[in-house]
Parts: sequence; structure tokens; C-alpha cells
Amino acid sequence: MASTALELAPAEVIFGAAWREGLRRDPDMTIDVWADTFLTLPNETSAERGQYRTSRTPYVVEPMRELSPSSPTKRVVLQWGAQTAKTTLGLAWTGFTMHLAPCSMMMVQPTIDMAEDVSKERIAPLIENVPVLTERALANKSRNSDSTIRRKRFRGGFLKIAGANSAVSLRSTPIKNLFCDEVDGYPDDVDGEGSPIKLAEKRTATFRRGKKLFASTPSLKDHSAIEKLMLQSDQRRYFVPCPHCDHFDTIRWENIDYRNDDPKTATLLCVKCGALIDEGSKTQMLERGQWRATANGDGRTVGFHLNALYSPVGMFSWEDAVFEWLQAKNDPSQLKTFVNTVLAETFEDRADTVEPDVIFARRETYPAEVPDGVGAIVAAVDVQGDRLEYQIKGYGAGEESWLLEWGSVPGDPTQGQVWLDLDQKLLAPWEHASGRKLRVECVAVDSNWKPDRVYEFCKARANRRVFAVIGTKEWGKPLLGRPRARNSYRTRVYPLCVNTGKETVHSRLRIAKPGIGYMHLPTEIDREYVDQLTAEKLLRQVVKTTGGKHVVTKWSKIRDRNEALDLEVYSLAALHILLGPQAARVLRVRAEKFSTRPDGSARPAPSDAPRPPEEVGPAPAAPKKPPKRPWMGRPRGGGWVKGWKR
Repeated sequence: MASTALELAPAEVIFGAAWREGLRRDPDMTIDVWADTFLTLPNETSAERGQYRTSRTPYVVEPMRELSPSSPTKRVVLQWGAQTAKTTLGLAWTGFTMHLAPCSMMMVQPTIDMAEDVSKERIAPLIENVPVLTERALANKSRNSDSTIRRKRFRGGFLKIAGANSAVSLRSTPIKNLFCDEVDGYPDDVDGEGSPIKLAEKRTATFRRGKKLFASTPSLKDHSAIEKLMLQSDQRRYFVPCPHCDHFDTIRWENIDYRNDDPKTATLLCVKCGALIDEGSKTQMLERGQWRATANGDGRTVGFHLNALYSPVGMFSWEDAVFEWLQAKNDPSQLKTFVNTVLAETFEDRADTVEPDVIFARRETYPAEVPDGVGAIVAAVDVQGDRLEYQIKGYGAGEESWLLEWGSVPGDPTQGQVWLDLDQKLLAPWEHASGRKLRVECVAVDSNWKPDRVYEFCKARANRRVFAVIGTKEWGKPLLGRPRARNSYRTRVYPLCVNTGKETVHSRLRIAKPGIGYMHLPTEIDREYVDQLTAEKLLRQVVKTTGGKHVVTKWSKIRDRNEALDLEVYSLAALHILLGPQAARVLRVRAEKFSTRPDGSARPAPSDAPRPPEEVGPAPAAPKKPPKRPWMGRPRGGGWVKGWKR
């Protein structure tokens, strides 16, 4: 008996300690105080690392307090621009919940893949860098089914990370707190079960005191989910004082002043006293700022609208905003991005159709095979049942483009010969106006049809930047997503937001004068090409459902064949794969290197110019010895056949 009592003693101590901890009252703390006390920003994903300070972005304090348990608010909406600490605010709420208010919580991302990325790149570092969360989270081990990539267990609750493109991930689990992130990237209907936002909200019906946070940059007008949620709220805006007259007003784009198209002259105009406010005063202005409601709302939802002009000093500046505006104002596709991410407003494209007669009439004769101004050549391939459609395009500064060739290679795409014939087209050199020889530097091949043949073709030519793309029908997403290699060939495949690409092409077709975004067409192309290029129009219609009315936006064909439009979208994809999302800036430098002198002679290549494969395309000089992999160079005898078999 004595030994048994000794054995029970440690258990009694442990039980007693746990009992007392359970009875201890949680600290009377709001989320902003918790963030200033505990939140540490990781090195990998934060521009400003180390201990978090709400004083850097004072406008986060009120939304954080509305999300705190002491506030009666049920729904919080953030229609915010880029680089405004929107994501950090959501992470602070998540960390606070895990630490001081444990419960069932769900975070919804636009897709399952994004959910897994957020789990690895945001949630895992949050837990690892905040000791109080590390203590409460269960180890994420494969043998422990309680904690996985998309389900994080912690003491007293769990965090489920779901994708809005999967109805299964949004069903069945009752949750108290809901965080819907980047809602404008959600599909309108998920697996035929309706709005993913509504599906997620149904999970909270059991908990009457739960909280819901909806956050996103906006997208198209009448299609933006975050705008619809914001209109249900009291629509608060952040008013800041003028340092000269103390007049409170919002920071709006129309009040940003600059001279002679020089971003460095950017200042803020006070509409009352007329003073020009230097950005150095922004810190003090933000500290004294106030959120003020501008509408009545539904009484249950509070909304906060904030553009990127409020970004703290040292991050996105007014100078940066003016620079982006000057780049975007003549290019409707870039203008949409500026309006959405900088101004945090929805974009309304009033002209949804393009007249083919107008486009056909502006064909031109190029002064050279590749005109001066081209800085990169890319190609696109569309797989059809009895042929391969392709086009080759040159791009210059501001993504001004020149169609160089449009054609088709007849043959059965399930057979190897048609692909080898296509490759001869892609390998052909192009003579620039300067006399330089340029080559196709990147190729995007549509893999929606006959994907295995496409994967096989691209895998053998990956060193020449020949990549597979696959279209998605989501709205409001970037043109390109993160590539995956989940196929038997381990070929890299880029998800391509077709709707974004078509919007960009249609916007650029409406640019009437050469310059940023303008699309040059040669006299050699026929009317069929232009008809295919303008074969679709954007339709918006109001649909009545049991839940009310909502606007459905879709592309509708006005003729059967539209390969030219698809090829334009794939060409944009190839360009952005090659040079990244800021291709317009890189192309300016490249075009200057390739350009001719006033007398027509070629400029000498700079001494530090990269090797030809990186500078003008994958065309290395013929090696003295036969290459080990014949498919990397020009076709020589049976090498291409052997390469194809591989």
C-alpha cells in the first residue's frame, strides 16, 4: 500500500496542477495587445522581422479589437489593398485563438493547394516562432493523425485549413471561428453545391458567439465577393489629420499630387488648406487616425476599407504608387491590377467586345523580320484533334507585342512526327532589325487535351524552356499559378487563369496607338486570324436563385473557332514564365540591348552580356563532339527520334 501511495503522488500533483490551470481565468486581453506581447514575425515570409508592433500599422488595432471575444461583433470584413498587414492581422487572430481562446477554427483559402502552402509557409512558422503557441500545438508527425498539414491540433481546439474549390473540405466539421481569406479568388459555385462562403458559414451555425473574418483585395465590379460583403457592413474608412491644419480626411488617389510624371515628387494634397504633405508625415498621421463608419450596414457586420496608400513608411510608398500608375494607365490589364491591389477598389471594364474590322484595318508591314523594339520571342501551342496550332510573338517594353508567325502543323497529335515538325518551327532563328539572330526563348503548350503527349514533348525540352500549361476557369486570380509536377512524366505544369488572360488580351486589343500593351499585327495575317482573336465576348447576367440574385460573368463564343485568342493567352503565359510577373520592366532593358542605332547599324553587345542562350534564346554553338542528349539541339539524323522515345 505504501508503494502504491508513492506511485500515486506524482499523478496527484500533475492532476492538481492541470485542474488549477483549467480554473485560472484567461488574461483580459484583446488581440492587438496579444500581438504586441507575443507575436513574432518569421524571417522567411516577413518584410519586417522580429517582434510585431501594431504601432507600425495603427489601423489594425480596431479590426483586432472587433475580433476579440470582448466585442459583440459577429462578422468583420476587410477590403484592403496589398502590403497593408491584412495577412498579419489574420495570423494574429489565429494565434490569439490558439493561445487564449481555444476553440474549433477554420481558415479557407481559394484552393486546396493554396491551403497547403499557407499551412507550411504561414501557420507552421507562426507556431514555431511564438513559444506560447509551440507549447499548445501538438507535434505534426505522420503517425499522429490529430495534426496534419491541413488540420492543426492545439490544446482545447483545432485549426482546419480548407480550400474553397472543394466542397468536401468545407462540409461536416462544426466550427466556432471562421477566417475566409482572399475571398475574391473563390469560385462562384463549388462542386455544384453553391457559394463556398455560404457553405463555410453554415459550419458556424452551432456556435452563437463565434466570429467570422472575410478578407481580400477586390476584383471585377459586380463579381467581387468582398465588395458584396462590404456593402452589408457599416463601411468604415480610416481618417487621418493634416499635419498643417489638422483637418481629418481619407488618403485617396485623387489627392496624390506629382509633377512632370516624376514619381519622386509624389505628395498628398490637403483638400482644406491646400498644403502638400510629404510622406515623412505619414507615421504621425497614421498614429492619430480614426476609423469612421460611412454607412448604416446590417447591424451585424463591420467593414474596413483600406487602400495601399496607407502602407507604413518604408514599405509601399506614394512614389511607388505613382510609378505603378504611370506604367498602368495606358494598359487596361495593368490598370485593373492597380485599381484592385493599390486602390482596393473593384475594376469596371465598360467595353466587353472588340470590333474585328477595326483590328483587321490596322495591320502593318514590319520593317524587318523582327522589328526594333522586340526584347524577347516566345511561342504558344494549342493542341487540336488533327493538328497543332502555334504562334510566335515578340514582346518589348511595356509588353508591346508583335505577331511574327501564326500557323498550324497538320498531323495526329498522338503520333510523334507532328511534334517533331512543330519543333522545327520552334527552333528556327529570327533576324532582328539590328542584324542579330534571335530565337524562341520560352514555349507554352496547352495540355488540356492529350496531356501525356504534351508532357512527353515538354519533358524532353525543358532545358529550352518548353513548358506545359493547363487552363483553369477561376476569376480574379493571377495569370499564372505555382507549377506542379504531379504526372507520370514529372513534367512541370503551370496552372493558367484563362479568364485573366482573356481579359488582358481584350483590354490590349482596344489600345489604339503603339506603346504600352499595344498589339502589332503583320499584313500577312488574314481575316480568319482576326475573327478568331475576337471570337469571344464577356457576358454579365443577373441570375435568380433561392438565395436571391447574383451576377454571373462568363466568356461566350460568338463563332466556333477561337484558337488565335487561346494562343494569345498562352503567349502571355510563356512571357511571364520566362521573365516573371514584372516582365514589362525587364523587356525595356532587353529591347534597348537589341535596338539599332539611328543610322540603322547594330549596337555593340555590352562586354558583360550573358551568353547567347540566356540573352537571345537557346541556340548554343554546335559542339565539337556529338551531344549526349541529341534532343537538346537541332535535329540530326535519328537523334530526335531517340529523344522522343525517351
